[in-house]
Amino acid sequence: MSAARLDDRRLRHHPEARGPPPGSRLVRDGRPLRLGTLPGPPQWAARLTLERHDALVYLPARRSGTPGVASVTDRPAGTREVTLRPKAMEVLRLYLSLGHRLRQPPALGLEEAVRMAQRDDTGNAWALQATEPQLDSIAYAMWLEAPAHTVAPANRLARDHDARYRPSTAAPD
Repeated sequence: MSAARLDDRRLRHHPEARGPPPGSRLVRDGRPLRLGTLPGPPQWAARLTLERHDALVYLPARRSGTPGVASVTDRPAGTREVTLRPKAMEVLRLYLSLGHRLRQPPALGLEEAVRMAQRDDTGNAWALQATEPQLDSIAYAMWLEAPAHTVAPANRLARDHDARYRPSTAAPD
């Protein structure tokens, strides 16, 4: 079951949620009504978490990335090497291109780290040097990709680099 569907269920069953009880239907003259045909504004609405807002920005923009510029670098202090497959690198480039529109923007220096990434000889992986905050941003980008397309990049990042994003459970402001 998708996380969005799970959140919707929690919202509908939340004691403070207003609206028709689960399983009930609005009917007029024996025919179901659509919300758009009801008079007046909706009586209840959901507030999005930061992650859900970013997912709504990310989903429509889901497309292939453009190749980066590779250059030779030494390993900077405080970084570790992160290897990403080409598809995961596309996801990361898309995340960076949307950074100004997201409520959780990429970590400082991540764009430079991606620009400096090197492709291995077989062309099957990219290697970049990332700090811990940058690795957290990479994990967030892979988490955003999950509802849009696939969970494979997030699973691979968690398995290979012990980096995973866990959404907050706090209510939005």
